Amino acid sequence: MGTDSTAFFGKIMLFGEYSVILGSKALVMPLKQFSGSWSWQKCSLPDEMEMREALLEYAVFLNSEDFAKELVDTVKLLNDVRKGLWFKTNIPQGYGAGSSGALVAAIFAGYAFKKQYSPEQLKTALGLLEGYFHGSSSGIDPLCCYYREAVLIGEDNKVALPGQFDSYLHFNIYLFDSKSIGMTAPLVDFFRNRMEDYSFYKKVKTNWIPSVNAAIDQFLTGDKAAFDATLRVLSVFERENLPLMIPESAAKKWDRGLETGHYTMKLCGSGGGGFFLVFSERNADLSRHFELDRLIRLI
Repeated sequence: MGTDSTAFFGKIMLFGEYSVILGSKALVMPLKQFSGSWSWQKCSLPDEMEMREALLEYAVFLNSEDFAKELVDTVKLLNDVRKGLWFKTNIPQGYGAGSSGALVAAIFAGYAFKKQYSPEQLKTALGLLEGYFHGSSSGIDPLCCYYREAVLIGEDNKVALPGQFDSYLHFNIYLFDSKSIGMTAPLVDFFRNRMEDYSFYKKVKTNWIPSVNAAIDQFLTGDKAAFDATLRVLSVFERENLPLMIPESAAKKWDRGLETGHYTMKLCGSGGGGFFLVFSERNADLSRHFELDRLIRLI
């Protein structure tokens, strides 16, 4: 047991945001442009010291919780952090990019008592550890960060590793930087409260979830025509029914994509700020509508 310089990537949820809470499929992929790893180097910059202090608070919390003590060596983790260990990362916080998922994955990799878990058991364990940051966690994000490869969650909650997507793609996929921060916990609470409205519940169950599941299947099998149509259904549903998750900086771009057909946007994780997904077949179309320094090419 111990830590090394292994990098844990961020992650992006392509499909399944919110709906996975209700049992839909989900597809998550590593975000290799951002990563984090353990460091014993002395913190010098204010943001580095802030990250170390936040890690210390988290380590203290874990060391006070029985569930955490059963999963990881919380005493050693706390001692190491007090000696100067910190998680050096460039993953932006509040962006849906897996900042907490990468940290949890690194803690589990370095301090877990038991290494032999089924993927489903590992997802549950990682979700318990990540709950500190969001109130609750499905464990999908840290699972992707831990494996450092794409993760598919089936309707039966089974975990699969579908590999690379290169052979399936007919879209360019980008992240749009909204230049704002989203807070996951209050947005999840908002969504759960909305589910108490039967009309919204019915739309989610009969429209959104089937579309999420279909989009994942079509994406992985390369069914271009069907995927194009399903992606638009998802985009329209989220724009009309989840306005709180779409800040003004993204909403205008979102509407423009639906109007022109040049690209399609959807949520990336909980929304509210941070990154949003942009699907487009032609890069030239994007340059007409986006400041290119606010786009990050995924695949």
